[in-house]
Amino acid sequence: MRITIAPGVELTEDELRQAPPFMDWAKHVGRQWRGTITVNYAERWEGQVVSLQVVIVADDHPRPAIAVLRSPTIDVLTTITNGSRWRRKKYCVFVEQYRPAAGCVVVSNPAGVCRWGEDPIDAIRREIWEDLDLHHLDFARFDPDYRIVGLTREPVVASPRVTSERSQLFRLTIEVRGRAFPRFLHLLEDRRTGVVVGGEQLRLRVVPIDEARIFIEAQPVLDAKALLSLDRARL
Repeated sequence: MRITIAPGVELTEDELRQAPPFMDWAKHVGRQWRGTITVNYAERWEGQVVSLQVVIVADDHPRPAIAVLRSPTIDVLTTITNGSRWRRKKYCVFVEQYRPAAGCVVVSNPAGVCRWGEDPIDAIRREIWEDLDLHHLDFARFDPDYRIVGLTREPVVASPRVTSERSQLFRLTIEVRGRAFPRFLHLLEDRRTGVVVGGEQLRLRVVPIDEARIFIEAQPVLDAKALLSLDRARL
């Protein structure tokens, strides 16, 4: 494998080889792969390289391919329930965010990067707690129970022609009982979350579970992972 780093990209070859997106891609193409990879852009988050824009030219297929190598991600269908046996109430929590590539606001499941070597469950506790702002809500005071189940046996690739990103789909169910349930739900509705400076700016959308599919399908851009997770969870 021959590596070229374009002028102006603040990245050494050693840093590239240790970057999670590159290691994940290299693992899948295998040691037998021969060709040239040129790095045109590197995105960092908290000091770690999380995304690379590259041009890939394989020796046995010389047509250049422009691609984005991304760290593995977790995508989490998040549901809130009151746990009642007779008057059970369930809601889905989606995030609304402007996506430059789509050119508009996109509604999707809460999601985030799974760091290299990180257990996906730990990634969920870190990323989804951040997206829903559960730390600032003092989540523990609602005495919740929560459970996490996988929705796909293997990670999914939304657009393999363009990006290497592999996303594992999960369902997170948060159960808040009694009078705490409506208070918790109210705190989530239309809440603005995310890192304001240099990061994400999110708006939470809380939808009754039986209206979730209609809500997602009514968006100008349909998020494939949200639809797939609703199918797999049979909602």
